[in-house]
Amino acid sequence: MMKERVDAVSFLSSMVDNMRQELKAGVSLNFTSPYPSLNINTDVNRLIQVMMNLIQNAMKHTEQGCITVALEKDPGNTMAMISVTDTGCGIPENLRKVLFDRFDKREEFIQGAGMGLTVCQTIVEFLGGRIWLDESYQSGARFVFTHPL
Repeated sequence: MMKERVDAVSFLSSMVDNMRQELKAGVSLNFTSPYPSLNINTDVNRLIQVMMNLIQNAMKHTEQGCITVALEKDPGNTMAMISVTDTGCGIPENLRKVLFDRFDKREEFIQGAGMGLTVCQTIVEFLGGRIWLDESYQSGARFVFTHPL
């Protein structure tokens, strides 16, 4: 693992800018953060994998509306909290428990091996954080993960 100091604000902002070209018509992709900058020590390539997977999943399941990538800090100021929120179709309650299981696919007819969220979980834990589905969000899906500051 190659860790380096990265400004999470500019990193996430440029990821969002780069992924806008892949959006369906009628869908917007935004980045929000209350901080002008926030430094983290991370493996940039692994963080790119996590972000691409979460944003691409949101794009796949959002026909119209918006996808928002947000950066905050946890209440104890020890972790960055990164979320990807969409206004898509959401995740049925019966599938929420198996989301991070290997080879589990939400829909059989959508491209992918069903390993994306499992890989995300492995990487996030490797980086010292954790990832989860925010089950309180009801207008689509919101995935949140933490990363040490």
